[in-house]
Amino acid sequence: MSVLRFLFGDIGLKILALLIAAFIWFIAVLNREYVTSYRVPVSLDNVETRKIISEFETRHAEVAIAGKGSDLVTLRLKTPKFSLTVPEGRAGIMQLRLNAADLDLPAGLSVRGMTPEFVELRLNEVGTRAVAVDVPTRGRPAEGLTIAAIRPVTRVEIVGPEDEVRLYSRVYAESLDLGRVRASDTLTLRVMPPDAEGFSTNPETVRVVVEVEKEAARIFLGVRVVPAAPESRDVTVEPDVAQIVVAGPASRLDDLKPEQVRARVETAGLEPGEHRFAADISLPAEFRLVRCEPARFRVTIR
Repeated sequence: MSVLRFLFGDIGLKILALLIAAFIWFIAVLNREYVTSYRVPVSLDNVETRKIISEFETRHAEVAIAGKGSDLVTLRLKTPKFSLTVPEGRAGIMQLRLNAADLDLPAGLSVRGMTPEFVELRLNEVGTRAVAVDVPTRGRPAEGLTIAAIRPVTRVEIVGPEDEVRLYSRVYAESLDLGRVRASDTLTLRVMPPDAEGFSTNPETVRVVVEVEKEAARIFLGVRVVPAAPESRDVTVEPDVAQIVVAGPASRLDDLKPEQVRARVETAGLEPGEHRFAADISLPAEFRLVRCEPARFRVTIR
């Protein structure tokens, strides 16, 4: 019982004493001197050069900052950063010094060291090139409709390092959701510049004409099914003709020639014997396959 009285007697005073001790310890910790490493962002905020910055890999610097704990706590509320100015210069590698004074640290804090002390970037002469624009699509048009044409009508140039722009002849626009297209229209899509440092496009958007028509279907009878096989192999396909149903813009179906509808079976890598599989149907881009009969063909390899 005496032990319990010792432990729990005057419990309020004991808790108060514990809190006072914790507060004194906390004050002592805040007033102690520390050296702490911070990962400080490095950014190019003031670009005065007209050249292209094609390489800039150092995005952070490790900075050792010394000071009292109470002052170091303030860095958690406002992270310092290096904001660099890029002056005009010759094409090639440029070095910029990281200056501790630029960090604008609270009074009482000092920089003991940093890695790296310099950052490098590459300046390139500006080059431009006119490029084609491809418009990727996703989804399908509403039932009964088809896309007759997708034509970018804006002239687009890429802007980038002079010795690299020649590597690109085309760029992509953002994808077009065909499921939201209900009628012919001219849309504005964002252009995606090459995924490399220093590239942009002029303009940043492209106007795209989308032609929508009613969809119709047409049946092609007696399409020859051709085996794709080395000359050294004897390959037969049964049946050797197919009935193919094609859908597309109603105004263009009559212009689709039978020789533009191709069917072939690929036999590369197959062992001699009998196989059954579907044919690959090749059509012009604005048309789609509805059905192929028969769905599977017997292929005999000798």
